Amino acid sequence: MASSRRRTAAEGDEEGGRRPRQRSQSSTSVMLPAAILLGMIVGAIVLARAIADKEDAQAAAATEQPAEQKYVTTVPDEEPPKTSGIGSPGSFTRAPSGLAASNPQWAEALTIAAAADELFAEAQKAKADGDHAAFQLKGKAAKETYDKAATLTAAWEEELLETYGERDPQVRDIQRTRTRWLDRLRVLHKTTGR
Repeated sequence: MASSRRRTAAEGDEEGGRRPRQRSQSSTSVMLPAAILLGMIVGAIVLARAIADKEDAQAAAATEQPAEQKYVTTVPDEEPPKTSGIGSPGSFTRAPSGLAASNPQWAEALTIAAAADELFAEAQKAKADGDHAAFQLKGKAAKETYDKAATLTAAWEEELLETYGERDPQVRDIQRTRTRWLDRLRVLHKTTGR
């Protein structure tokens, strides 16, 4: 058997064996940040060249296009909006005098609304008296009657607004009357159900 003798450091050197050298930690700690810094510099240079190449390509593409492009659209040119009484005081057409009296549908709607006003007053009285059944009955009848008057004149009011605008005094009066009907109609919808 071989002898189990340990070699000493001096004997190992004599036989030609070298002791492995240990790197110092200070040389490794200096090289790592330097390598990172070098990598960042190289990356920045590559990125700067890529951006410059892209800008050059865009500039070249822009010079190749004709200076004036013609766009094809399928949307027709718009006409200027019609004035509806908005603007300076003299910029709208005044409605002819007696506008409301000259419309037979308006006269009919006023008659219907007068009946609705009576039914509405009776419904409110029944509600104040605590007569729920009469309130529901009169309220429903008033609601239907106001609805007829409002429906009969809705399109006409729109025409008046388009033609004469909301600044015309006669149109404003017609709007106020119809708004009162619609307000009462909303109240009846809330209190008597739909």
